[in-house]
Amino acid sequence: MASRIASAPGSPAPPAAGHRTGLGVLRYRDFRLLWTSSVVSNIGTWMHIVTQGWLMYQLTGAPLSLGLIGLTRAVPLLTFPLWGGVVADRIPRVRILYVTQTTAMALAAGLATVTVLGFVQPWHILLFSFLNASVSSFDNPARQALIPDLVPAEDLISANSLNSWAFTGATLVGPALAAGALPFIGIGGSFYVNAASFGAVLIALKLLHVRGEVLASGTGRQNLIEGLRYVRGNPAVLSLILMTALVSLLGRSYTQLMPVFAQDFLGLNVEGMSLLYTAAGAGTTVGLLGLILFRNPPRKGLLAACSGLGCAAAVVLFALSRIVVISVVLVFLIGFMLIVFTTAVTALLQILAPPHLRGRAMSVYQLSWQGLEYVGVLLVGGLATLWGTAAVVAGAAVALAIALLAIIARRSDLAFAELK
Repeated sequence: MASRIASAPGSPAPPAAGHRTGLGVLRYRDFRLLWTSSVVSNIGTWMHIVTQGWLMYQLTGAPLSLGLIGLTRAVPLLTFPLWGGVVADRIPRVRILYVTQTTAMALAAGLATVTVLGFVQPWHILLFSFLNASVSSFDNPARQALIPDLVPAEDLISANSLNSWAFTGATLVGPALAAGALPFIGIGGSFYVNAASFGAVLIALKLLHVRGEVLASGTGRQNLIEGLRYVRGNPAVLSLILMTALVSLLGRSYTQLMPVFAQDFLGLNVEGMSLLYTAAGAGTTVGLLGLILFRNPPRKGLLAACSGLGCAAAVVLFALSRIVVISVVLVFLIGFMLIVFTTAVTALLQILAPPHLRGRAMSVYQLSWQGLEYVGVLLVGGLATLWGTAAVVAGAAVALAIALLAIIARRSDLAFAELK
């Protein structure tokens, strides 16, 4: 059973009938507010990611310590997202986001303070990662389930493209800003900037007039079981989730291990490492522009499958590269493939899932996309200590390509037919 919340009086009017450009989705006031504030916040987040990884590697000098960051994020991202989806289908999503963003701001400010005071230890970084991932487990399902309530169905592809880029595209600015600002504000100052950036989202949330939400009824346990049964019983949804899980587990560990590639294989300092992150952000931007150009591309399952395979190939070559220019190009390609993959999968899931199940469907997606990424980081980071980072990252990407080909062969309807 589900009940509908009445549309708010301030809901944005739809664009003119002749309007067909992808960027037209920014004409919707509420989506524009949330998206713009998310870009600002995610620039701060990427400053934090770059600075945090560099700090941890300087404190320990061990690739395994970067894998431990992955573990502390993986535990809550594997444990809580399903319940985050239940909450997102039961409570107004703007209210959830206000709580999660306020909490994230407080956590970032706490780590910044410990760092500025000179008390920071590796366990502080690990604790922050655990708590921040716990917050994300409730934030992301609510955020992704909210998007279709801010824009009409015909603009959902464009909205998801921009929403995905709000995080990954921030690599164009965040890493470079971190590298340029670190000599002046220090590591603690970079963390403080991240804390302040959450204020942009809090302001936007206060100004939103949500068009309408569909909320689930029943007990939380009933809602959880209903969501899992829906995913298991829908072959198209299940295949998309499986593809996402494989890409996350086997193809994304290179990001958290970037300090190893930058320092040990390419001879780069923190400024050089930021160039690699920036190249990935540039790739996401080009991918985003392509998605906007085609607006609503057909054969989205095929698009997801091909971009996943392309990502796997680029990761293999990146792991083997010892030339900076080639590595930059390959990271650009990885960023391009990942933004196309995640946008295609996200849009398909939001189209397929009914409104009162949308939060739970997206929570399973989050568990696969974010939770398993850090399991992969821990696995690859641990094995890299024994067998070498490059060999393990490349081997995992080869396994990813083989697994994706197996799914494509088994589900040709997903890859080669337009999903309805």
